[in-house]
Amino acid sequence: MIGRKKKKQQPVGRSPQINRQKQTAFHYSSNRSANERPLQRNENPTDEAGVSLARLQWIKRFHTTTHILGFLGVVVVAIYLSLLTLAPKVVVSGDATLIRDTKEYSQTARDMTSNIGSRNKLSINRQKISADMQQRFPELSTVSVTTPLFSPFATIHVTLSQPALLLKSGSDAYVIDNSGRTLLNTRQSSTVLAEDKLLTVNDISNTAIEVGKPALTSEQVAFILELRHQSEAKQLTVESASLLGGGGELTVRYAGYPYYVKYNLNEDARKSFGTFIATKEYVEKANTKPSEYIDVRIAERAYVK
Repeated sequence: MIGRKKKKQQPVGRSPQINRQKQTAFHYSSNRSANERPLQRNENPTDEAGVSLARLQWIKRFHTTTHILGFLGVVVVAIYLSLLTLAPKVVVSGDATLIRDTKEYSQTARDMTSNIGSRNKLSINRQKISADMQQRFPELSTVSVTTPLFSPFATIHVTLSQPALLLKSGSDAYVIDNSGRTLLNTRQSSTVLAEDKLLTVNDISNTAIEVGKPALTSEQVAFILELRHQSEAKQLTVESASLLGGGGELTVRYAGYPYYVKYNLNEDARKSFGTFIATKEYVEKANTKPSEYIDVRIAERAYVK
């Protein structure tokens, strides 16, 4: 006999099995957006325009480096352009009556710019160099110093004064300019002088003459030059001229005449010469030629001896 299979009875005392759902654990990143999450190794962040941030940083660093290098380059070029050599150029201009060996100017200029301050265009003392050059060479009327931007040489432009006459005193001969200033002593200078272009005046006044200082007044020089001009206009050649004591009397001897003429440097040269010419023509017509001199030192008067 086949019996029934008995149901398996549940154990007593055990609670029925509850079907539980799996809960998801909370993580701090669960509510963060994709842009807020840490970058992974394979992520390539971009800005709003889609340009790589790493590329932007590289471009920024490149521009900064370029600016620094450019600035340094400008500094280097500026330093290079401001440097000067120790051999400045000397450019001479002016009257050709005086011809000095330019090596003297160049050597003096080189000595004056041999200090450290003169090796830079920003620190070179142009005014001092000009003043020192004129003191060393009184025949220079002007001295100017320039420093061209793209040249490593300083350029010193010197202008020679225009000589007016040659003043001889003893064994020395001095060149005098229009202002009466003594330019140089020809015996103590290497300057080549075209003496035939200058009127020579013998100074027998025993007055000391110093280079760079006035030997005559400008009015006295103007009188002598005007007298020479008037004489040449009348085809009279000045054979000699002498400056007597006190500096106010000038005696002139003309070629072909046995007498000399006394002039007063404080009078008008044209009028004095006119008085001489009138007297000369009068005595020649009267056949009473002077044996010693014609004195026209007093305005519009003449004395014959």
